[in-house]
Amino acid sequence: MALKDSAHFQKGKTRCKTAFVFSCPGKAEEEAKRPVSGPTGENLDKALKYLNKKVQKKFPWPCKIYYRITNAWARVEHRGTKRKRSEATDAEIVRQRNIERLFKELKRMKIIIACGNKAQLALCVMLNRHKEIRNSVKCVNVVHLSPRAKKAQKGRSVRKDIRRWATKVLSQLKKFRSAV
Repeated sequence: MALKDSAHFQKGKTRCKTAFVFSCPGKAEEEAKRPVSGPTGENLDKALKYLNKKVQKKFPWPCKIYYRITNAWARVEHRGTKRKRSEATDAEIVRQRNIERLFKELKRMKIIIACGNKAQLALCVMLNRHKEIRNSVKCVNVVHLSPRAKKAQKGRSVRKDIRRWATKVLSQLKKFRSAV
């Protein structure tokens, strides 16, 4: 079955081997019918513009539409849904069916950037269950790019936060030979 774009998943360009994993789609993603919409998507585009200028080989496009994007949890979660919550539980994220979905979406990627704790949990469990890809993928763990995650860092400019986020991505990639 072919992978189809939705509120939780974006296939990106066929030749792109870099993926981003976020927590779960929210209200903005539900309305736009694509992942990482609204302010989080704006922040990702700003970060990609910076990464593209710094390391065009690994980040050849300056905006998110060209990259694979998925979420640790595929269901839309926001306070307006029946479940009235904004994230899945850890138990839901590590369910076999969910991890298999994530593996199917990410198995051909060379670089996977996990954005936030839920994404990091899902990626860690996926790599433990699918050891066959563990040595062929470079994984980076960074904070989520949502405005809510950024509120914890009061007094900083968004531009500096995004540049700091992108710098962390690059510094983690440098730990891998030939990654950057």
